[in-house]
Amino acid sequence: SSKFDIECTADEFKDMESPDVVSEYLKDRARELYRQRESRYPVDFVMDLTTNMMQQDARRALDQFTKWTRHRYELDWEPEKLPSTNPMVLRDILYAEAEKWDEAAIRDRARRALPHATDRESFDAWSREHVGVTMPEHFAELFETDREQALFDFFTEVLRIEMLQFERWILLQIVDGAWKDHLHSMDQLREAIGYRSFSQLDPRIEYKREGAKLFEDMHEEVRDRVTDLIFKARLQPQVAPPQPAPDPAGVPEQPAATGTTQQRRTIEAAQQAGPPEPRQAPRSNRPANASATRGRNEMVTVLDPKTGKKETMKFKKAKPLIQQGWRLVDG
Repeated sequence: SSKFDIECTADEFKDMESPDVVSEYLKDRARELYRQRESRYPVDFVMDLTTNMMQQDARRALDQFTKWTRHRYELDWEPEKLPSTNPMVLRDILYAEAEKWDEAAIRDRARRALPHATDRESFDAWSREHVGVTMPEHFAELFETDREQALFDFFTEVLRIEMLQFERWILLQIVDGAWKDHLHSMDQLREAIGYRSFSQLDPRIEYKREGAKLFEDMHEEVRDRVTDLIFKARLQPQVAPPQPAPDPAGVPEQPAATGTTQQRRTIEAAQQAGPPEPRQAPRSNRPANASATRGRNEMVTVLDPKTGKKETMKFKKAKPLIQQGWRLVDG
C-alpha cells in the first residue's frame, strides 16, 4: 500500500477470506486514487505554471490562468475578479470544480457543443475559441460516424491533457531505458550462451528460453517503475524568459530574405568577409626545392655562381656541391 500511498488499517482486512479478495480491494483503492490524481494533476500543473509566470509577467500569467479555467471548467473568472487571491484557496476551488466533471457533465457539454459541429472546420473554429484546442486527427473517423460520441471523447481527453502528456513522458523515459538495458542483457546472453553446450544443452533453445525470460523481466520492471512514478512524480512547467523587443532605432533595416536558408547563409558570410582580395599570379608547378625531386643516379647540371663554371654529373655526386652553394640549372 505504501507504493500507492494507500492508507489501510488491519480492521479493513479482517473479514476478507483470501489473498485474491485483498488484492482486488487494493486494486480498487488504487484505481480510485488514480482517478483523483487524473482530476487534480491538471490543476496542480497550471497552478505551478501560473506561479512561475507571475515572477515574469503577472498580468499575462493571470490572463492565461483565467482563460484556462474558462476553457477547462467553463468558469467565468477574470483576472480582477478571482474568488480568492490565496493560491491554496484557488487550488482547492479548482479541485472541487474538477470533481464535478463526471461522465454526465461531459456528455452534457458534448450535447451543447453538437450544434457547432456541423463539420470539422466549423467545430475546430468554435473549439479553438471556447476550449483552447482543436480536435486531434485521431477523432476524425468517429466524428463522421458518431459525432456526439466523438465530442464526448474529445472533451474527456481535454480534461486530462496535462496528465496525458505526463503519462506519455513517463512511459517514454522508462521504456527507453528498459529497452536499452534489455538489449545489453541480450548481448551478454549471446556471448555466454555457447557454454551451455558443455552441460549437454542446445545453446539455441537456451537462448530463446532465456531471452523470453529477460523480455518478461523487462515488462515487469517497466510496470513496476511506471506505477512508482505515475502516482508521485510531477512535471515542473518551464517558462521561457521574455525576449526583449528590438530597438528600431539601433537596428539597420535589412532587405527581405530570399532564397533557401543555405543560400542566405552563404550571402551573409560573403558580406561579412568583405571585398575579395586581388588575385595573385599563378605559381610555378616546380617545387621550391627542386633537388628534393631528383633521383640519386639522375644526370644533372650544376653551376658555380662565383666562377660561372658548369659541370654535368650524377645527382649523388652533385649534392655535396649544392650544399656548398652550387645551383642546379636546366639543360
